[in-house]
Amino acid sequence: LEAAVAKELAQLGVKDAKEAEGGGGFDCVVDIETLFKLNLWSRTASRFLVRVAQFIAHDFGGLEAAFDEIDWTPLIRKNRKVRVRVSADASSRLFHSGAIEQRVCNWIKRNSQAASVKTSAAEEADIDVSKTPYEQHILVRVKDNVVTVSIDSTGAALSYRGYRKWVGKAPLN
Repeated sequence: LEAAVAKELAQLGVKDAKEAEGGGGFDCVVDIETLFKLNLWSRTASRFLVRVAQFIAHDFGGLEAAFDEIDWTPLIRKNRKVRVRVSADASSRLFHSGAIEQRVCNWIKRNSQAASVKTSAAEEADIDVSKTPYEQHILVRVKDNVVTVSIDSTGAALSYRGYRKWVGKAPLN
């Protein structure tokens, strides 16, 4: 699938897209107009993440201090629902994803005008993209003490969008 996404990115005007370390995505630099075009016209990618910050944190104090440096005003709109998802690996000193999620959620509640903040684990079974299209997803990844904070620019996965609102089962011949 990576080859198809790379071809599509090139067709949509993205230059120098590099496959992300570990696979599963691409790193590239685009302007806001190209980001809108990608979200509108991509047929192979499921979502586009915007990297907000990347920093080193060895403890929760360092994590919270780095979050203080991020200007969240243009990123989280007033009264927007926010959902936080964290992935952390055991090679980092901050490896407990639940504790990181809790601190990030508390930080957002204190320092933004978000309507509500939930973790990805909260009510995971109840997530229905058709009922929650306006949640802002914030993804925090911790690997080798490097914290990467991204915002999902796509919203509901691109595979859920389109002109076909009512679909049926495909016939088997």
